[in-house]
Amino acid sequence: MKNKTYLKASFREIIYSKGRFISIVLIILLGTLLYVGIKATGPILNQSASQYVDKQELSNLQIISTGGLTEEDEKLAEEISGAKVESGHQLFYADRAKNQVVKLYSYDKANQQNQLILKEGRLPKKENELVLDVKAKEEGYRLNQSYQINQSDQLKRKKFKIVGFVQSPIYISTEERGLSNVGNGSVDFFAYLPERNFTNEVKSVIYVRFENVHGKGTYGKAYEKMMDKNIEKVEKIFADRPKERGAEIKEGADKELLPKKAEVADNLAKLDAGQKELDQAKRQLEQQAAMMPTENPQFTQAQAELAEQQQALDSNRATLVSAQQKISDSENEINELKTLSYSFDQRADNPGFQEYGDLSDRIAAIANVFPVFFFFIAALITFTTMTRMVEENRREIGTLKALGYSRFEIAIKYIIYALSAAAIGIVLGSVIGTHTLPRLVFELSSDRYNFPGVTAFYLSRPIIQATVAFLFASLGAALLVLLKELHEKPAELLQPKAPKPGKRIFLERIKPIWSRMSFNSKVSYRNLFRYKSRMIMAVIGIAGCAALMVAGVGLKDSLSSVGDKQFGPIIDYDAIVTLKDQPDKAAVETIFSDRRL
Repeated sequence: MKNKTYLKASFREIIYSKGRFISIVLIILLGTLLYVGIKATGPILNQSASQYVDKQELSNLQIISTGGLTEEDEKLAEEISGAKVESGHQLFYADRAKNQVVKLYSYDKANQQNQLILKEGRLPKKENELVLDVKAKEEGYRLNQSYQINQSDQLKRKKFKIVGFVQSPIYISTEERGLSNVGNGSVDFFAYLPERNFTNEVKSVIYVRFENVHGKGTYGKAYEKMMDKNIEKVEKIFADRPKERGAEIKEGADKELLPKKAEVADNLAKLDAGQKELDQAKRQLEQQAAMMPTENPQFTQAQAELAEQQQALDSNRATLVSAQQKISDSENEINELKTLSYSFDQRADNPGFQEYGDLSDRIAAIANVFPVFFFFIAALITFTTMTRMVEENRREIGTLKALGYSRFEIAIKYIIYALSAAAIGIVLGSVIGTHTLPRLVFELSSDRYNFPGVTAFYLSRPIIQATVAFLFASLGAALLVLLKELHEKPAELLQPKAPKPGKRIFLERIKPIWSRMSFNSKVSYRNLFRYKSRMIMAVIGIAGCAALMVAGVGLKDSLSSVGDKQFGPIIDYDAIVTLKDQPDKAAVETIFSDRRL
């Protein structure tokens, strides 16, 4: 009965001192919210991105060759265990009239990788239909409009109908679309059109997905390590492929040129024979003209016909000579063909992908500094508050001890009080922090990325760390003071605690300053050094808060000034011009010496 009554009194203490209890809860809640929330933001952003790209079956690897890709390349990729292989076409198209660069992709309904997200309209069903990047709407394109692609050497048709606007998991950034080797060097948007429209039998890219990285976070260390092993396997398999592919191109080009070369030579031989016949006809006509006393209209007509035949022969000869020169140039190009290169691009090479990962890394780095300061300050405040609470209940502890309560029974009240405050603060802080801060950060950056949202989940490590720290700050503080108080006798506890003896401080020895100070100032300075623990906690708390504010403003100013310095004294140019292998240096210097540029 005694213990039951005391237990009720323990819970009643929470109601009587609800202001203090709520303040402790709020301090723990804010500390936990900031610490757990920011710690969870980076992993939640990364995991949400991984879920998005896995849902859209984004390829883990793209194999690209400067000489194109054939069925032999696809067979080599399929030799990798656990690899799913798909191929497609891609090329850059420069619309010079609109000063736009578009990256064209082949669309095949049967393909599973890099699934498009339809934002408006529908996907292509006919050969004359295509879908555009949703970013193209900013350029004024609308559904059912006609879209023309003047790329007749690689496409079967020019005119298409816009039937939809999409997002591609290849591009997670809303703005960046990568670089191009045509036009102004920057891709404005992309387009997907049915694969049957591409005339080239050689593919441009092979997409590969690996089963051994399925379910692993795309920004995680486990994913990176496994992908490094996968790429090593791919590089070994394709090690000899550049030379083989180069030989295939040369052989194919030779087979294509030989018939043309023979045809041109045969036609030139026929022209030579025709020239001989024409020359003979000219000589006969001249002999007949010498025997005629007067000019004859038939002679004039025959002479005109011979002139027309000569003109036709000369025209055909010029055409054949030009074709012969082209064949010779092609042969020289084949003989000078450089060794082909194969590139193996990961997800991080996609436009905007690494930028998003860097954002998460920066937030994770901030989580290792800023929340810890706030967390430490909150723990100090909690420690001070709980210590003061136990000291204020000194007489009550003495009374209970005099009534025969054991040390454990007396401590139960403060254990319940501390555990209740800590539990409520930690639970609420963990829940609110996990579900608000990651979403807040995502919303602030959502206009830059195509992700639909974030999926919050709880991280055990920061929650456990916060629990241990605040249990030490609240429960530990109460127990430390209780251990000291409970060792005293009831008679001593029932008496008011004797104040700490006053001592002369160093400032008192400086008479010119001390004599001019007011009485309240003297008392304040004496109390500062009289209660050193409180002074130290106050100084640390204020210094920590000031450090957080100054660091936050300083971080903002530092980041904003990076761009001006990077594109000012460091990168001192406005554009880059790429020249051919053997440019005409004199012509280049003449162009750039023009003052109008």
